[in-house]
Amino acid sequence: MDFNHFLSSYYPDPEYGGRRLYADMVEQAVAAERLGYRGVTLPEHHLINVLLTPSPLLMAVKVAGVTERLELVTSVVVLPLHDMRILAGEIVQADILTDGRLVVGVGRGAFAYEMARMGSPIESSKEKFDESLDVLIALLTGALTLLSMLKVWTTGFWLPPGSETSTPTGEPGGLRGAYVGIGFLVITALFIGLAAEPIYDIAFHAGEQLTDPTAYIEAVDPHGLVASRGGSG
Repeated sequence: MDFNHFLSSYYPDPEYGGRRLYADMVEQAVAAERLGYRGVTLPEHHLINVLLTPSPLLMAVKVAGVTERLELVTSVVVLPLHDMRILAGEIVQADILTDGRLVVGVGRGAFAYEMARMGSPIESSKEKFDESLDVLIALLTGALTLLSMLKVWTTGFWLPPGSETSTPTGEPGGLRGAYVGIGFLVITALFIGLAAEPIYDIAFHAGEQLTDPTAYIEAVDPHGLVASRGGSG
């Protein structure tokens, strides 16, 4: 059984100081690794002195610099408080800077006081969370970027002049067939992304065979007749 240590960042006394608060968190992480914990967990909270960590990704990068193997788990990144276009890039950057040890946990928020003052009331946070999560996944997998590019290509290059008129269903008349191609390309791109390593291995071995004449000689001269005659005709 593996355990994570939750990095506490309680800040009841302002005189304690932020520098000392975050130094304590880093010290906890180093101790957790020394004691054999699998990882450490990093919260996100704002405007309150309970678990005061405005940026768990930033803290993850700091902890990665003083540890070697700990998983760095966000618990949680509060999606309704973030712009997914910015957050997706920050997650990718943090994952690189932590050498792939980042584990991103996400949530909708915990405290009504905090959420209201951050401009995202807790009452509507579930709907905003669901929408944000869909966008974040699409951005991180590349699907949304690919769809946007394909939409530009479709409207700019695939439609003949005059075909932009809408059908009774409200869709542009010339786009239905293109959507099938778009869907195929999106699925193909996702498959390649998920199966990149085996595809690379296949391509690498195929390249080796193309540059090695042995396989070709064996195919056209399976009995070695050319070799036995010393290459003469």
